[in-house]
Amino acid sequence: MLKNYIKIAFKVMMRQKFFTAVSLFGISFTIMIFSILLGLFDFVYGNNAPAVHHDRMIYFEGMSTSKKPDYFSYLIADSSFYNEIRKLKQVQNVSLYRESTLSSFRKDRVVTFNTAYTDAEHWKIYDFTFLEGRPYNQKDVQEKQAYTVISESVKHYYFGDKPALGQYIGEHPKLKVIGVVKDGISIFKAGTEAASIWIASGIYVGYTDMQATILVRSKREIPVVKSALEGIAKRTAIYKSIGGKLTINADTIFEKLDFDEASIFLGGFLFFIMAIPALNMMGLNVGRISERSSEIGIRKAFGASSSALVGQFITENIIITFIGGILGILLTFAASDMLLEVIYYENPETAFAKGNFMLNWKTIGYSMTCILFFGFLSGIIPAWRMSRLHAIKALKGGSL
Repeated sequence: MLKNYIKIAFKVMMRQKFFTAVSLFGISFTIMIFSILLGLFDFVYGNNAPAVHHDRMIYFEGMSTSKKPDYFSYLIADSSFYNEIRKLKQVQNVSLYRESTLSSFRKDRVVTFNTAYTDAEHWKIYDFTFLEGRPYNQKDVQEKQAYTVISESVKHYYFGDKPALGQYIGEHPKLKVIGVVKDGISIFKAGTEAASIWIASGIYVGYTDMQATILVRSKREIPVVKSALEGIAKRTAIYKSIGGKLTINADTIFEKLDFDEASIFLGGFLFFIMAIPALNMMGLNVGRISERSSEIGIRKAFGASSSALVGQFITENIIITFIGGILGILLTFAASDMLLEVIYYENPETAFAKGNFMLNWKTIGYSMTCILFFGFLSGIIPAWRMSRLHAIKALKGGSL
């Protein structure tokens, strides 16, 4: 039965080429927008490499006191403070870092890369894919080795297709490349995730302004850790010398980028872009099915039930939307490059991970579910109403 429905669906598509073209365009465009938005949302908030523990990470940026008129922020880097954090049973790991930049003048223009001075724990919290070499370790940091790990795109910028290991970048200081990692996207990222060059922190002299990435054992324990941070901060020499009201600048990615507000906006917008095309498709389906009233009349005269007719028309509609959805996913692949070019228009050399960065199996799965829902929603009402036609009226060319 299903095989016959599929054959009929393709014959109808070929017979009604204009309707098919309009339908496929509307469906593919809708699925492309859906996939892009959902992919971006998952990219920002999801547990995707290298931030595979995104939902358990706290970005500690320091503490502030209202005693100063400008609400001046004091960054805490005292070793005893971070040792206290590491002792918390809810904390799995802590990595200290400091964000910076590295500029390169080439081809009459200045290209600026985001960099981060980090300790060796950074490579234990994040899951990078190494294409060449290795990460720097605790011994490298303690010995103040001027080592760096760079992204694949940075490697191509400096060295082309040549091996990067043992080469040098930068001037002050001159950094030796000991590792190359797979590209990532720096936009919408926090902390060291926004970097494309990572430098062993042993050579960094500004230890009074280091920040921290805190990996909690369970996301349920994040509030406990944040509360403990305030207590630890109040025991520091800096706070005791300053006093005043204390504000801890330690947030998860969901707090830094307002997850609740983004979810409401995304949900409302996705409903809108799904509902409007579905209503338009519903109108097109009314015309398509009405043209087949004679077929419906003949089938009903030979005993076809209303439920059988509804199942046939919905199956045909889902097949059409499925094809349109596949085209939409392919369009999303192409749109990823275009979106990156817009984002990185001023500095195209830093557009890492060109291509399908917004699509993964999870996003594709949601998109396919959306396709099935779209096909069912736009086909159920016209199919049901047409199946209710009396056989005689249908044979005479009656419509909905």
